[in-house]
Amino acid sequence: MSKQRGHMPYCRTCGPLGPAMRTMPAFDVVKTHRRSYPHHQTSVIPTKTSIIVKGTSK
Repeated sequence: MSKQRGHMPYCRTCGPLGPAMRTMPAFDVVKTHRRSYPHHQTSVIPTKTSIIVKGTSK
């Protein structure tokens, strides 16, 4: 089984907060950044998506 890198921690002021990683570590990085810089807007962006076109997954 390969490593899944599904989410990227991101700050609107600073930019990416590291490489894409699993879900929980990404949220931990965002949480610590938010504590250090309370006025920054942070989020966790999913890097893998599935698009459904006419009932089939691509």
